[in-house]
Amino acid sequence: MTKTSIRKKALVGSSIVMTAVLLGACGNSSANESNSSKTASKIKLSAQSNIAMMDSRVASDETSIQALNQTNEGLYSYNLDGKLVPAIAEKTTTNKAKTVYTFKLREDAEWSNGEKVTAADFEYAWKSAVDPKTASTYTYLFDGVVKNASDIIAGKKKNSELGVEATAADTLKVTLERPVPYFDTLLSFSVFFPLNEKFVTAQGEKYAQDSDRILYNGPYVMKDWKQASDSWTLTKNTKYWDEKKCQNKNICLSPP
Repeated sequence: MTKTSIRKKALVGSSIVMTAVLLGACGNSSANESNSSKTASKIKLSAQSNIAMMDSRVASDETSIQALNQTNEGLYSYNLDGKLVPAIAEKTTTNKAKTVYTFKLREDAEWSNGEKVTAADFEYAWKSAVDPKTASTYTYLFDGVVKNASDIIAGKKKNSELGVEATAADTLKVTLERPVPYFDTLLSFSVFFPLNEKFVTAQGEKYAQDSDRILYNGPYVMKDWKQASDSWTLTKNTKYWDEKKCQNKNICLSPP
């Protein structure tokens, strides 16, 4: 295993730890049913620091990535037992060589504004992330993994040539440079989260500058946040496909 591969796996491993707040607030459905009387309407927690950035393409600090994991979701995520499980991806198939992945998306996955989460949202987000103009810290997670990512990052190819394609509204095709045994674990990391292109474009340079200029597809939506805020609130996302598993209606966070 190369040093780069080890680095990629270690980073994703650390993201599991950073989702501890989320996993503690959202349990499996059976657990919720048996403990419904213990469900809290509001809990207060301490964050490590202020949130620096809520744009999943460029967020790099621990608190920001934790917040993204609490409010958004990718093709895969980790459950309470630390096991990687399908999230927005309802079904995954691969070719025999393990170089082409086809993801069938959940029909009930929605953004917080009620729009469907589509394969095009993933295609846009990934191609935008590897664009040198975006200056993402985590382009190396695509580098040598997704087809043409290395050349795009180096400025030798256009980001439109990245090996990701929405072949249908609910179907995403990803072509890899080579078989990558840990590819599915990468998909749980925030830089691989979807983005609604129409919404992002409409916000322009103000996208993700405050909680009202973000769309959410995860368990919680953010309230009362803007850059430099020293506190913020996570409110249960009623549009989340697995909304019933979230035990707490509100989570209030602030640095110590």
